[in-house]
Amino acid sequence: MQKIYFVFGPEGSFFFAGAKGSERQVQPDAAQIIATDHLDSAGLPAGVETRTTTAASVSNIAVSDRGSSNDPIAYIAFIKKADPDVWRWCSKSFQQAMGEKMSDFDEIGKGLVRFAFGERGHLLVWTVQGKWLWQKPGNMLSSSLYDNSKAEIECASLGVGDSYLIIAKNGQCWWDSKSHYPALQAILDDVQPGDIIFAALNPFRVGQFFILFANDTAVFQVPLSYRTKLESALKKHGITCTALTSQQAEKKVKMPNAAKQPDFAKRLLKDVTGPVIAAVVSGIASALIGAVACTVM
Repeated sequence: MQKIYFVFGPEGSFFFAGAKGSERQVQPDAAQIIATDHLDSAGLPAGVETRTTTAASVSNIAVSDRGSSNDPIAYIAFIKKADPDVWRWCSKSFQQAMGEKMSDFDEIGKGLVRFAFGERGHLLVWTVQGKWLWQKPGNMLSSSLYDNSKAEIECASLGVGDSYLIIAKNGQCWWDSKSHYPALQAILDDVQPGDIIFAALNPFRVGQFFILFANDTAVFQVPLSYRTKLESALKKHGITCTALTSQQAEKKVKMPNAAKQPDFAKRLLKDVTGPVIAAVVSGIASALIGAVACTVM
């Protein structure tokens, strides 16, 4: 199965990595690292951008809404070209934010810890093997999640207003959109374990997300500035795309006439096939109050 990695950055920045064809062999401890032949990004902090240009593969990028423009809180774990070791880079403000936890993370292995930032500096930390390490604030997620020994994290993302989406290695998902991602919530309501293999929430803007299904279908709502670029990159990797056009959350959106037609949602997602079609079609129309949808061909 082809794998991709995508992360939202501040002010319309992003990072995308996709594996085209066979994946290169990497050390067992780096199992989550995506071996790629396609890296694309724009606008990320300079320290992160510099590392992506020298990377053969990237496993984790985390950028917080805290820190300064000169020293943003940022982290990247990656493998350099012609070097099998896992490397990491983090900003000075990242090290300060982690405090004494940095030494704990170093003991696990540099580059083998995963980070996800949400709004207001909220943070979730886990290992490449999926072990929960730390969350900030401490009551951000229910203890029933991280106390569950079977809930080994495969992918995790934090969003606006304490929202989260976590995918376990066994395919099970946990989420709470806090009503900030209505189009995504409409999709998630009916998904089954194993349907979703990757997801990212935008912690910098309400309503924006990226989700990849096991049938190589991606549905996303991203800034218009790079929507076409992302769609093109995904198609190169055999992934069918459905893009939802974002609207400002504070603006009321007039429902297009087409959306009032009974078959609108089905025509909207005519390229989506496989086990997730029922979930998407049944829920997406109800989310159009916050998003005008269009299938990008």
